[in-house]
Amino acid sequence: MNKKPGPNSGTAAEFSSNLIGPAALAGLSSLLDPERCRAWLFGFLHPGAAAHCCPGCGAKLSERRALSFARFRKVACPACGLQFRATTGTALHHCQLSQPEIILAAGLTAAGADAAAVALALGRGWDTAKVWQSRLGGLQRGGQEKRAAENMTEND
Repeated sequence: MNKKPGPNSGTAAEFSSNLIGPAALAGLSSLLDPERCRAWLFGFLHPGAAAHCCPGCGAKLSERRALSFARFRKVACPACGLQFRATTGTALHHCQLSQPEIILAAGLTAAGADAAAVALALGRGWDTAKVWQSRLGGLQRGGQEKRAAENMTEND
């Protein structure tokens, strides 16, 4: 009896190449919920109390300003006058990708996708994908290095 190859037969490479083709990659960003991506990304960039403070002077933001900051909108600190967004001072500064696109590019990069696959998923050029892979890699490494440095200081 000749069976047709299905998702449960063959190697992992054959399985993934059947599922994640160009058509699937091109539509991935539309499947991500923008609100959840925004909330997760903001929490990653500004954990804990940093989410409610000016990155310049450390002044506590009003509830209204903190909400705008969390929505990646421009905020002005009433204490020092600094204007900033959630991406200010991060590898995502001046990023013109949406939050779902950032999450998608970071996930694909972490999974080992090349720039061509990331470009296809984002609907952008290869050169743009290559730049963002590099910037997102720095963002991920920066978070890990910071936590490692904090742990070393606590252990001393």
